[in-house]
Amino acid sequence: MLLAIVGCTPYLLFDPLDTARDLAAKSGWREARLDGSYFTLAAFHSPSVAQADTIHIYIEGDGRGWRGRTVPPRDPTPLDPLVFRLALADPAPGVLYLARPCQFVRGNELKNCDPAYWMSYRFAPEVIAASDKAIDGFLASLPPAKAPRRLVLFGYSGGGDVAALLAARRQDVAALVTIVSPLDHAAWTKWHAVDPLSASLNPADFPELRRIPQVHFLGGRDEVVPPAVVRPFLARQVAEGANVQTIEMPAHDHECCWATNWKALLGQLTLP
Repeated sequence: MLLAIVGCTPYLLFDPLDTARDLAAKSGWREARLDGSYFTLAAFHSPSVAQADTIHIYIEGDGRGWRGRTVPPRDPTPLDPLVFRLALADPAPGVLYLARPCQFVRGNELKNCDPAYWMSYRFAPEVIAASDKAIDGFLASLPPAKAPRRLVLFGYSGGGDVAALLAARRQDVAALVTIVSPLDHAAWTKWHAVDPLSASLNPADFPELRRIPQVHFLGGRDEVVPPAVVRPFLARQVAEGANVQTIEMPAHDHECCWATNWKALLGQLTLP
């Protein structure tokens, strides 16, 4: 009984959605729920997003860690909203934070939330389609702009794969920025000697990505997505004519210290 109580305590006493809402309230951000058809996606956006011609969209990572090598979490919502902290640090007037399916949602919003979608189906076609539709719906909710709005897609960890897959299919993406993202998940699963994400789309299979200017941040101490896993994919992109900038941070790992340094790192980039 004691083990059962201890095992359930994080779910009973702590809700990461409360943390995200507190962060949003302190910055004047607004919460939203976006219709992705198959999924309902949680989102937060800056107060001035409606006036922006270019919108920076931050896509969450794979979320909460597994309870052991073979036991996925019951709820994929990240305990620490690192990507939301990155979005909040972005001084651009138009910023949207977009969670992955089944993160930061409750009750009826959990439709179709099978654990497969934070396992081998994490980049499945219906996941990417839902994120794409959610973005379209959000843009349609804004007042008309003088010119078509442009997007800069940011993705952390597995969110970078989602961002890359969205960039390959959309026509309004001006740039792609990823932070410690596998990008070629076939190479990533092989590196870690785990089962392939056989039900997922792989950015490495989409040559359309080469038309998008890209910036990829790597962590020199990252053992989750080691730079050696990503470099072959980036080298192929460059060899095939893509505009790719790679920035390796020697002292950073998969989590530390991206949120702390993000505003300064953004200041080094030339983005729309």
